[in-house]
Amino acid sequence: MIYRTFPPPPQLARHVECLWYLHQRTNTGAPPDRILPDGCMELVFNLRTPFRQADAAGRFVSLPPAILVGQLSRFVLLQPAAEVEVLAARFKPAGAHALFQLDLDELTDRHVALDQLDGGWRELAARIDDASTAAARLRLLEEELLRRLPRPSPTGARTAAALELLHLAETPPRIKAVARALGLSPRHLERTFRREVGLTPKHYSRVLRFRRMLGVLDRANPNWADLAARAGYSDQPHLVREFREFSGLAPRACMAGQTPFAAALLT
Repeated sequence: MIYRTFPPPPQLARHVECLWYLHQRTNTGAPPDRILPDGCMELVFNLRTPFRQADAAGRFVSLPPAILVGQLSRFVLLQPAAEVEVLAARFKPAGAHALFQLDLDELTDRHVALDQLDGGWRELAARIDDASTAAARLRLLEEELLRRLPRPSPTGARTAAALELLHLAETPPRIKAVARALGLSPRHLERTFRREVGLTPKHYSRVLRFRRMLGVLDRANPNWADLAARAGYSDQPHLVREFREFSGLAPRACMAGQTPFAAALLT
């Protein structure tokens, strides 16, 4: 598997976490990729046969080749094709709202095909598909994102301040305290945050803690009780409950079945 990340141009760094490229060949009958929530949205261009994603009934259905993927509140299962080649942008928590001007709570645990958005995004998908090299496709994606850079807004500044407070906290803080620090009512903060990030502040802070825990997890010899304390969980059963909610599996089972592609998306 080839997986590479690229820093965005400096002008985009406020909204884009990174650009990434992946190319892999998969054996027939390989297990599905269990994609875990990470607090970020993705703009994905599948340059080969599209992935298939499990629906609510467990049936795998084909995804459109170019999609904007909303925030995940819990895991999704993706079945890759025999050969996968993907170019994507991973956004900062509120970056997709700034660049797409969409209410992101409408996309939580969903995706939207780019051909359902405005003509510029549809044209970008066609140009990327026609480009002959990965470098040319990367350049096209950067140029379109730069063209759509928004002007700063007071609403965006409030969400950015809330995100900073959540990231600085070692454990999920009380949302009333965050709202009070920003001079907002809890209801106003939650409504704005959901629209611009795609999750409630409370759920986002839990995803953030979960991702931090995965970042320090010793997969070879995990000490779950120690890890729970380090990551800010009240105890080991609390960590296990969160793990099951976000991944659908107990911690050891999830780690044992993690594919290289799913692991790469968490780096």
